[in-house]
Amino acid sequence: MANPYKVKFYHDDNEGFDTYNRIEDETNDPRVNLSFRASDLCECPEDATLFRALFNGWDYIETIELGMKLANLGYDSIEVEHITEN
Repeated sequence: MANPYKVKFYHDDNEGFDTYNRIEDETNDPRVNLSFRASDLCECPEDATLFRALFNGWDYIETIELGMKLANLGYDSIEVEHITEN
């Protein structure tokens, strides 16, 4: 029997320039700590440095670890509800 882990994916694309993404835990499993937010830096180019607001190698390792934890908890897929924010 399928046991999907449920998340909500928020995406805001303001006239094609500013992009904001957020993923929220909908399953609310206390054994999982899920937190992800990302946005571009169009409104503040002075902050657009290589080490700012980018998904890096450590983030990738944490993502793999979260995936392994979800698999160990018995989740076998992911169910995403895509929401466009205004």
